[in-house]
Formats: sequence, structure tokens, C-alpha cells
Amino acid sequence: MLVLPQVGMARSVAPEHNVELDALCDWIEASLAFTKLDFISDSDIVDVLTEEEIYESQEFAWELVDNAFAELRRRRECLSAGSPFEIKGDRIVRSKDLENVPAYAFCLTLACAKWYPKWASCLVKPGKKRPDYSEQGQLFEQITVLALEKLLPGWKVLRTGWAPDNPKKIKQVVADVSLFLREPAKEIEPWMSPDANEAGLDIVCCRHFNDARAGLPTIFVQCASGKHAEHKLKTPDEKEWGKVINFTAVFPHRSFVTPFVFTDAEFKRVANKVDGLLLDRIRLLSAGNDGGAWLPEKLTKNLSQWVVPRIAKLQRAT
Repeated sequence: MLVLPQVGMARSVAPEHNVELDALCDWIEASLAFTKLDFISDSDIVDVLTEEEIYESQEFAWELVDNAFAELRRRRECLSAGSPFEIKGDRIVRSKDLENVPAYAFCLTLACAKWYPKWASCLVKPGKKRPDYSEQGQLFEQITVLALEKLLPGWKVLRTGWAPDNPKKIKQVVADVSLFLREPAKEIEPWMSPDANEAGLDIVCCRHFNDARAGLPTIFVQCASGKHAEHKLKTPDEKEWGKVINFTAVFPHRSFVTPFVFTDAEFKRVANKVDGLLLDRIRLLSAGNDGGAWLPEKLTKNLSQWVVPRIAKLQRAT
């Protein structure tokens, strides 16, 4: 197994659990997905937690592990045939190798950055003076576009996010969104800086009708793949966009997409802050719950090229 995360794992003495459930579950998934293990048992996890002195009492550690297995079982059921593991009694068992679940491997790698901050620096693009997360951001947006097209059949999806190979400024983005939604654009200044990129808008989803009229069901999507994703929970700002596009009848709803997974309580808290549709890793990847391949070959190859060397560094770092 991988060593325990550096974040989310504090010493716990009854009656207080100081281990974050999502940290523990991601560690279990990563230990199974990123190592040569075929399975991990609940007793294995209890042993590690006590040996590493996170828990003094095995009985108290069992309480946490039981909760973790319940959460892992929920994740497995939500992903259905798209999940790379199964739970059989007291074991979580690997059922698919990483090359068969490229989107899952990529999103889980992103999530691990939150729990292993010392290793996370290897996620950035090498050879840059400043951290460059554009590559992982573009890959995550591409996954999100394909997932939304499967999760919202009949809807149209437009990717608007800035990219180094397609460096649109806000004027062009507004024009593209205006045309896509059949809504008239307005003046950008003074509401947005003309030097802005996409003003927090990465993807637009809408349901077109054959009457060619405006007033379409619309979702404005923010894709946040970094560990500081919570800073973007209120973006894109629909009111700000309402200043530059004249929404005649239907105002867009907001959606926030992230590679992290939340416990039930945390999901409610984050969804309330988003004030819109929250798609965590499990909801997003449920696009592949029929077990079939849903990513094009080129993207699958790009994801593999991004994931493999970083997982190797995680294995060595731990």
C-alpha cells in the first residue's frame, strides 16, 4: 500500500475521529489502483492505522474503517460497471487495470494532490518558473465535456475555457456564447476587463430546440481540478455574465465540476456554496457506468502519458 497521506490523517483517540473519511477512502483506492495489490482487506487497513499510530485502539479504528467501506461501497454502486474495483465481503478487490479506466486514473491522481502536497509539485508542467496547471486543466475539461454529453443526452456542449493553444480573450468568448445560446451580446466594458480570458466560464451546456429561438435551458460550468478548487465555487458569476449577454427569458444555472469526492455532509455544504449543480468525481465518471469505452483514443493516450510518470513519482515518494 501507499504510505498514509500527509494531510487528513491526524492522531485519533475515542471518541474523536481526526481522520478525514474522503482522505482515507482516496488512499485505499489509490493504494489498490496505483500498486500491484489485487485486494485490500479491512483488517489490513486497521493494521496500518494502528501501526502508524494514527489510532491507538483497534476497536476505535474499526469504527472508521467500517464507515470507509460503506463509502467505498457507495462509490462502487454509483459508478456501476465503470468502477475499477469491487467489494467482496471484507475486501476491496481490483477488477480493472488503469489503462481500462483512464478518466478514473486521471481524476484520482488529481485528488491525491490534496492528500500528498509534497508530491503534488510533480503535477505541474516542468520547465516553468511558475506552476503551470494548464495541461491538467485542459485534460479535465475534455473529460468533462465528454461526460456531460453522455449525462445530458440531447443537450449541446460548448467548451469555452482558455488554453495555450487556443488563447481566446473574453470578447471572443462572449461572442461564441452569444451565438451558441441565440442571445444578443452587450458591451463588455465596464463589466469585464477586455484582457480577461473566460471569466470563470469553462463550458456551456444548453438544450436547443428546432424553433431557432432563444430562451434555452442553460448551464454555465466551472471545471476546478486543483486542490484549491473551493476558491472557484462561486464562478462563473451569472450576474456578471448577465451584464454582457442579454438573457431574454432563461437565466443560466451554475455547475461546479471537480475530481474530488465529498462525504454526504460535505457535499451538502459545497453544493450550497455552489448554489447549483455539483458534479464530484463519482457523479462525473458515472458517464461510463455502462462499462464501455467513452473517451476517444487520442484523449485516452494523452491521459495515460500524463498519469503514468506522476504515479511512478507518487510510488517512490511514499
